[in-house]
Amino acid sequence: MTHHHGVPKLPDSIRPQSRGVLADPGLAADFRRDGFVKATLVSPAVVMSLKDELDALRPLAAAPHGTVMGGTVDYHCSAMDPDVVYRRQLNAIIRARIGDAATAMFDGFRLLYATLYIKQTGLGTFPMHQNWPILSDLNDTSVTIWVPLVAIDANNGGVCLVPGSHKLAPHINGPRTPAFYDERLPSLTERAVRADLQLGEAIIFDDSVIHGSSPNCSPALRPAMQLIFVPNDSLPVFYHDGQDGSFEMVHADTDFWIDTDFAALGQRQPDWQSVGMVESRNRRVDEAGLNALLARGAELRTVGFDAARPPIAPVPTRYTGDRRPWWRRALSAFRG
Repeated sequence: MTHHHGVPKLPDSIRPQSRGVLADPGLAADFRRDGFVKATLVSPAVVMSLKDELDALRPLAAAPHGTVMGGTVDYHCSAMDPDVVYRRQLNAIIRARIGDAATAMFDGFRLLYATLYIKQTGLGTFPMHQNWPILSDLNDTSVTIWVPLVAIDANNGGVCLVPGSHKLAPHINGPRTPAFYDERLPSLTERAVRADLQLGEAIIFDDSVIHGSSPNCSPALRPAMQLIFVPNDSLPVFYHDGQDGSFEMVHADTDFWIDTDFAALGQRQPDWQSVGMVESRNRRVDEAGLNALLARGAELRTVGFDAARPPIAPVPTRYTGDRRPWWRRALSAFRG
């Protein structure tokens, strides 16, 4: 990324799948095919020590559920916490303890920010979703490393991922923009692979992979860390949906994600630094359309997204379904 008079400049477009992403060639190949891999990150002792340090920062068992734009979700996410000092301290601890080990997994990536997710007993449903795109080039790759602070099995709400579901469409989702598919389709759950993990293991996944998780049905707390990585030469952005057929790309580096209150992401803030506009190519697909995209996944990822080409799997009418943010729709489903 380069700057001119302090204003971030959009980097040149990259070729689809031109990055190796992971340093290990075998893991890199599996990541390219499936969109995720399981790997050992650190020793169990490091995880246990980190868990103790985070518990000392704020007791994990007392972590409040997230309150976002008038609604409450049934899990704790540090990014939703209104205490900016807590968010900064948590990021600093995670970066200091495992940042180097996590960065060493990659080929030319850097840690953008980290969050903490906590599921109490009986809570914590996540519908099948994709993480928001956070790079100015939709052909580029941002990556999550999901590191649990306890061992993960079928009972305590670990991550389930749909193999080959990454980079299927040039869709931009966010706080005011729904996914391009129905997040509650039974076929997604049927396709998903559960990731059981021991202490020190992690799931590394492309942020565009469709993933979700079930509630924590164990008697113990289920805390996990999420570390977001971006290529060193990329431009991280937040896509603000103007609800007019376009998105504004807002410069969103580390400080943006740590210091910005989550609730503020729903409205354009005066101090945001714009780096340009992009036309929306968002299209809604039904289950048959999604299955067709999944079947063509390897081909689509090779070709990539080009603004000059027609959108993938267009629909004849504008989507007029539920446009609430995914967390609000998930809350409604949880409450029945």
